Amino acid sequence: MPNKKNTNKGISKKLDLSSYEKHLKKYRLLIDKIDRQLLALLKKRFYYAPKIAVLKFKYHQPFYQKQRWIKMLKERLVISNKYSLDQKMVKKILTHIHVESIKLQKKHVSRIKK
Repeated sequence: MPNKKNTNKGISKKLDLSSYEKHLKKYRLLIDKIDRQLLALLKKRFYYAPKIAVLKFKYHQPFYQKQRWIKMLKERLVISNKYSLDQKMVKKILTHIHVESIKLQKKHVSRIKK
């Protein structure tokens, strides 16, 4: 004869799994929405790279401006620290965005020169 407690645990696990799946779906939908917002913000950010490239080209300025990069990175790391974000992760993300922005600037200027 099955133990009544074991049967109840099985039902409880099924209910818990259903609740888990509902919560997981809800959280994943929220993350999906945030990811779309992040991508939209990246698109906006990269919109300005060609405009900056034109100015740098016109005024004979280098694409990579070390002082600006250092200042910007320090400021962003202070902000990210307030949000308790991992500093290495944030630095890695910002560095990648910066590198891609410079690539986009160079690409844009190469088109202007033609």
